[in-house]
Amino acid sequence: MIVCGDCGGFYGPKVWNSTDQYRRTIWQCNNKFKCGCTTPHLEENDIRERFIQTYNTLFADKEKIIANAKKPEQTFLTEQFIHALTKHDHSLTEWDEAVWQMTVDTVTVQPDGKLLFRFQDGTVVER
Repeated sequence: MIVCGDCGGFYGPKVWNSTDQYRRTIWQCNNKFKCGCTTPHLEENDIRERFIQTYNTLFADKEKIIANAKKPEQTFLTEQFIHALTKHDHSLTEWDEAVWQMTVDTVTVQPDGKLLFRFQDGTVVER
């Protein structure tokens, strides 16, 4: 789930230029025109690329991340996160929806366009 860091609303996909060769999917705060929040829209490919970079940063310290995530009070979502990291024996080279779903808790879009990825184990990475 993608959240607006300005108003707390959810981001949703919007299709621009839906009937021509310039068609693209952007993500924008669903409250942008209701409350006047200042977070930018993001292109879907940009979100995906930043996720891949962030996941690969985590993957580089995979053993440390897994060890920190294993706690007596771990939740089902944390277990899914650990499973997703242990299941992959390589970093991501392309978008993987299943890895996104199993590892990401929320992504918060800041007014300056930076993304805060919060993973299921509580790890937060800014990209």
